[in-house]
Amino acid sequence: MDPLTAIGLASNILSFIDFGAKVVSRAVDVYGSASGLTSEDQISEGIATHMCYLCSKLRQPQGTQLTGEEVALANLAAKCEDLSKQIIALVEKSKPKTSDSKWATALASVKPSLSLQLSYLTR
Repeated sequence: MDPLTAIGLASNILSFIDFGAKVVSRAVDVYGSASGLTSEDQISEGIATHMCYLCSKLRQPQGTQLTGEEVALANLAAKCEDLSKQIIALVEKSKPKTSDSKWATALASVKPSLSLQLSYLTR
């Protein structure tokens, strides 16, 4: 086997081992969690829920006369609330169907992480 092929093969093997270790680590984190989420996803869900709450407080009643700056703030709050709801939906999708099933936990751990999904969402 030529040296470049051997280096490529070794690189692929190391990538596979790294991926497997991350999946196992995430599965252990999800399985040990009461909510079925990793600690990172729990924090993200909490922040998004709080953002929804804060943004809902910035909504103005219908028929209220707003200045240009208030309209801009209301629009920004509406967009933040929409993104927060999308984040919460993504977190819900990443939860295993049953928290006591090792198979469901393994499947949930293979799903893309929330941070990867969020990077796609913000594009």
